[in-house]
Amino acid sequence: MTQAPGRPSDTTLVVVPDPDPRRRFARAPLHLPTVLHGAAGERWETLTLDVSGDGVRLARPPGPDPGSGELDLEITVGDRAVCAQADVVRSTACDIGLRFVAIDRSDRLLLAALTDAYQRRA
Repeated sequence: MTQAPGRPSDTTLVVVPDPDPRRRFARAPLHLPTVLHGAAGERWETLTLDVSGDGVRLARPPGPDPGSGELDLEITVGDRAVCAQADVVRSTACDIGLRFVAIDRSDRLLLAALTDAYQRRA
């Protein structure tokens, strides 16, 4: 604990670390149409379950398993397509977690802004 600036010496400031320090961006449960493309030309259509500036969690699409490794994805946000390359970081029977490895800065900021708007509204 450290002394709080501008406070009497018997007042302390407690700094509580983020419970999950791996996250740089907040997440929001937004459902956006998404298309995945695999390395061998596979194509899956699905929805995001939650979104952040660092990655997305997707509903597992029907059909063959997208597997692990890197996928290309296209997320529809209004009339705009957010395109990114992402690594599969988690996969269950119901969902797939992806972390962006390549995404345009303006697209990352758009997703972060959507998440922030959701958090302010909630």
